[in-house]
Amino acid sequence: MPTRSWWHGPERWTRVLIGLCVLLHLVPVAVAGFGSSPDAARSVVRVLGLARPGSEAFEWWQPITYSFVHGSWLHLVFNMLGLWLFAPPLEAERGRTWFLETYFISVLWAAILHVIVSPWLGAGSVLIGASGGLYGLMVAYAWHYPDERLPLLPGLEVKARVLALVYAGIELYLLFPTWLPGAAWLDGKLGHMAHVAHLGGMLGGWMLGRRPSGAATATKEKV
Repeated sequence: MPTRSWWHGPERWTRVLIGLCVLLHLVPVAVAGFGSSPDAARSVVRVLGLARPGSEAFEWWQPITYSFVHGSWLHLVFNMLGLWLFAPPLEAERGRTWFLETYFISVLWAAILHVIVSPWLGAGSVLIGASGGLYGLMVAYAWHYPDERLPLLPGLEVKARVLALVYAGIELYLLFPTWLPGAAWLDGKLGHMAHVAHLGGMLGGWMLGRRPSGAATATKEKV
């Protein structure tokens, strides 16, 4: 059972991740607000968002930095609320190193699957957003705290393992919008999210999130 003291404030590295995401969203907003061109306001996305490897826009840092950039306030708020939900208890109880490794490996797996699979599905846009890391933390949380109850909808709570399975099912359903009934309509309403990247993040969270933390291993050895 995870500690709930984090309701009063996230742990340090969770706070750093959220702060960087908010800051990088505010910078282009501030630039546009001071009368610069809309093109200047989009420069953060062009520099930090993940472009296709081999293209002129691709840079070596983008497989990580894309996770700090968001396309809208709604995109940012949804991802930051998710981080606030899953990250602090994992960081507090599994340790800083375990938490950061799990998060950023999930981010990398999201980028890898997006780059490999998305062109086959006709999606070749620049990838942005912390969703890959967030989905990885969701799976890690469900692995370690499977019976912890979490909000699925307003007024509806489900166990963490059920929540992770529901989200995985939704992403698989929306992955083929032209093949499955209703998927194209729902995908359009949700803004054509990077479903492959979400599944890649979940894969990274499953691979890394299952391992014990150093603190947990040390405690087990002492007993």
